[in-house]
This record gives sequence, structure tokens and C-alpha cells, in this order.
Amino acid sequence: GVQAAIVVMASMIPPVLILTSESPWREAGHHGILLVVMFATMIQRIRFWYVLAAVIAIEGIYIATLANLPGIAAPPALSYNMVFAGGVIFSLVASYNLEHEQRLAYLLGLRDRITNSELETISRADPLTGLGNRRSLDEAFEALRGEPEVAVLLLDIDHFKIYNDSQGHQAGDACLKQIADIISAELHDGTDAAFRFGGEEFLV
Repeated sequence: GVQAAIVVMASMIPPVLILTSESPWREAGHHGILLVVMFATMIQRIRFWYVLAAVIAIEGIYIATLANLPGIAAPPALSYNMVFAGGVIFSLVASYNLEHEQRLAYLLGLRDRITNSELETISRADPLTGLGNRRSLDEAFEALRGEPEVAVLLLDIDHFKIYNDSQGHQAGDACLKQIADIISAELHDGTDAAFRFGGEEFLV
């Protein structure tokens, strides 16, 4: 809002110079107002709705400037207004498109970061049990380097191969999942971690 207000005040500088000048070329000074509009919309990139309000105010200043400029004929004034209006419309369209592209780029970047975070989480989890995998285990051991006390529990399911061969792989997977859920339920948050160490081996 402050930026938009400053732009409106800046657009009043050319009219003041035009109306107070005695130069025979002062009529050409009104083109400077359009440069202010282009600066606000495409260089400064003020938020669209703010710059729209500022440009509407500047349009009024421009019309008032031409109306109070002595010695300017109606046809040139109409031509000036049409060129100014065209420049304003083009600048506003450019401002809207630039802001739209900027927001879209932000959303796409945010989506990529979320996707990468999810992929990173998936890459560290065993797909069957949901526990940490060997990669996650290696990182956990690396993080524990230098710890004075670490308790490690290695669990191996007895007779799992026989059970898996006789009942089928689906039953074996269900067994591993059930044991993993029991292990997860016994973990203390923030201090304990569980991993699938091998086929039927778990490490806590």
C-alpha cells in the first residue's frame, strides 16, 4: 500500500513541472506519467490489486493534467489519452501475468519440496512393515556416534521360514507386519527407533 501511494505521488511530479513551466515544449512532459506506470507495474512489481488502484488514481491525474494544460487542442488531447490508456492496459496485463507466473512458480516449487520430502521419507522406510530400512539404520547409527550409552535389541523370528513356506508368502508378510506393529507400539517417542534388519530380523 505504501509503495502504491508513493507511485501515485511520483506521478504528480510531471504534472507539477508541466503546469509551472514556461517552456514551449512543456506539453511533451506528460509522457513521463506513463513511465511511472510502467515502472510500478513491470519493474517494481507492486501487487496487482494495489497497483490497479494506484493506476486508476494516476489515470485521473493524467486526465486532469491535460484538461488544465492551456493551448492543447482537443484532437491531440484525445490521442494522448488513447495512447496513455493503451499503455496503462498493457502494463496492467503485464503486471497480472508476472504476478500469476510468480505465484505459480512458488506453488510448483512448494509442490516439488513436498514431493521430495515424501520421497525422502519413503526411501528410508521398509515398504512392508513401515519401520526404518537399512539406509535409515545406517544414518541412525551415524547420528549415535559418540553417544555414551546405546541399547541395541536384535529380534529374529523363530521358525519363520517354515511358517512362510507352509502358510504362503502373504501369511508371512502379515506376520511380519503384525510383529512390526507390536514393536512400534512399544517404542518411546523421541528416544527409540525400530528397523527391519533383514528378512525376519528386526533391530531396536
